[in-house]
Amino acid sequence: MPVALLPGESTVFMITGAVLKDPEALGRHPVLRCVNDTVTR
Repeated sequence: MPVALLPGESTVFMITGAVLKDPEALGRHPVLRCVNDTVTR
């Protein structure tokens, strides 16, 4: 679900699911963190 934030606003997402072997992997490539990650330069 898309969430629109205005400047200065913040939010927290609570994600539930199976236990991950390596939770740090969620912050490394190739995880899509934002649409801008899809742009190649």
